[in-house]
Amino acid sequence: MAFIPCNIGGGGGMTQTTLWTNTASTSAFSSQTVTLSDSIANYDYIGVKYRASTSSSTRSTEVLFVSNDLKSASTSYSNTVFPCFCAYSSSAYWARYITFSTNTKLSISSAGKIGAASSDTTKAIPLYIYGYKL
Repeated sequence: MAFIPCNIGGGGGMTQTTLWTNTASTSAFSSQTVTLSDSIANYDYIGVKYRASTSSSTRSTEVLFVSNDLKSASTSYSNTVFPCFCAYSSSAYWARYITFSTNTKLSISSAGKIGAASSDTTKAIPLYIYGYKL
């Protein structure tokens, strides 16, 4: 597994770098590929800050550990899946998945309703992707 969900707490000595910003954070977010400003191989953790929906002010951050296999120069990034980030909106949970194609390019899926075959581009809106160094 390339990523492991974790709780990093608020200790000292950690730096946060913004790797990507959604410039239309109150608009619908369709499935798309984004480019990070730096390689994930340079970070110990990756975080995704997101809002529950385009009309919600509720924000959450999902943080995941970057394992050593993704830091290796010989790693193939094709289809490396970042576990989903989920949001609760309209009485349902909505999830998005991230798939890395390189260490700086990733695809973010449309939001899918958990337990149902429906999608909605106004749910689980990614706002920022962060890199964290210990």
